[in-house]
Amino acid sequence: MQEIFTSEEWEKTLNIIKQTASALAIYSREGNLITGDENLPFKATDKPDVLNNILFLPAEIDGMQVVLASKPIISIDKAVKITQKAIELLNTTIDRKDKYEQLQTTYSYLQSVSMTKSTTELIQATAEFLIHKLKLANCTIQLADKKYRYFETTNTYEPVERIIQKQTQDTRVTNRIRSIQDDFLLEKIESTEQLPKAVFSIPLMTRTRYAGTIFCYSDEIDNKKITQAETVAKEFINNVGKLTELQEARANAQTDALTGLLNRSKLITYLEQEIKENARKGMPTSLLIFDIDDFKKYNDTYGHPAGDEVLKQVAEQTRKINAPTFRYGGEEFVTLLGGVDSIRTKEMAEKLREDIEKNCALTISIGCITCNNSTLTAKNMIEEADKALYRAKATGKNKVVQFIAVDKSLGIVDASKA
Repeated sequence: MQEIFTSEEWEKTLNIIKQTASALAIYSREGNLITGDENLPFKATDKPDVLNNILFLPAEIDGMQVVLASKPIISIDKAVKITQKAIELLNTTIDRKDKYEQLQTTYSYLQSVSMTKSTTELIQATAEFLIHKLKLANCTIQLADKKYRYFETTNTYEPVERIIQKQTQDTRVTNRIRSIQDDFLLEKIESTEQLPKAVFSIPLMTRTRYAGTIFCYSDEIDNKKITQAETVAKEFINNVGKLTELQEARANAQTDALTGLLNRSKLITYLEQEIKENARKGMPTSLLIFDIDDFKKYNDTYGHPAGDEVLKQVAEQTRKINAPTFRYGGEEFVTLLGGVDSIRTKEMAEKLREDIEKNCALTISIGCITCNNSTLTAKNMIEEADKALYRAKATGKNKVVQFIAVDKSLGIVDASKA
């Protein structure tokens, strides 16, 4: 606050007020002299008052409550009006300056976090920005289950922050502790002398829900720094929301909403990468295509909600394989088995078929393809697995048919006929 009384704006205001009086002093509401003639007395008052030809005028300057004491050289009414108008203009100028500084802070902050792609990166970049922008001694950001502290110099931060966070969560306003070492809330914590002197904590709010806390450590409480940190906190939580929406959108683009399995759109890319990697290592590539038997008839008989339940049941059993699985069509699925040989592929397919027969309302038919030297293209593998699936359907359903590509020149072998 003392910066106000040494600023260029204040000097202009002071000169205007001095033209109304032969002497001037400014006191805090508690009676402490801030600036001016110490020979002028102080009088606590909530409205303009005159005592012994001295005018006492209460005022607010940038949120600070003060009392002006002056010896007017013009009428009391004019002195009051001129002084009040001068302070009003001062506050307006300060308000505009503060808003401009907030805009500058917002712009700088958004630039500094523009490249972050995850909440973790955003938290770290925000703490780093606050440290350098506000010249803090340390900064901790806690958001839900994520926590990041810029400097790890002592274990004492943890118990101090637990207490302050509880206070911040309860009050949901910025909390100020001017002396960590002397604060009554923290008096039972040992080794607080290892920490910076002061800390303020800002609640992170999403609408009306408390989401976390920013802890800013410094040598003293500075209201300007608090205002800037609060500006950053608002932008930070907005960015968290945008990142969350973006991550959900990306997940939804890759994930089937009903089953939670991967979408077909990513299948070729995944499979091509798998083939390339396995070819480099000299390993086989396998995949399963499976289809729910008599699904259309079941849907027509029991309705689509019942059919959706079957799809979810099959997806749940498929997760036991612990391999990338895609919903390929309405009731058709594809599972990639990179680096798995033909014997193990057949075993896994049979186990999946049995699990679904035991735990789901319908059975499945499976077509397998294993390329021992990973020379087939992704398109070739899917086509051959689809042929194997068709043969499983045509020969009785609820069964596994396996094709093997031993070598490119030898073509495809139907292992079920071997």
